[in-house]
Amino acid sequence: MLLIYDMTLVLSLVRTTTEEERNDKYHRLLAASLQSFSMFLLALSDAQREEIADKFQPLLKSAKFWKFGKHAVGVVCHAMLLLLLLKSLTP
Repeated sequence: MLLIYDMTLVLSLVRTTTEEERNDKYHRLLAASLQSFSMFLLALSDAQREEIADKFQPLLKSAKFWKFGKHAVGVVCHAMLLLLLLKSLTP
């Protein structure tokens, strides 16, 4: 659920990093999280996915989560589209 919160200020010390460096770090973390989530879903069997589906409903119902597919930063957009592609390929 932390994916949908902008956490640029808590990822790095404000005194030691620039705003651009904090944003870059946030985008890399966000892209890695989306990629990890897609690989996690891919590794599960259909029965396991159905068993834990209710745990991910708050994330999947969040409008902000789905906006990552239109994100201005390419790596985030790519990671979200990969998640959608992998989801569509799984039965």
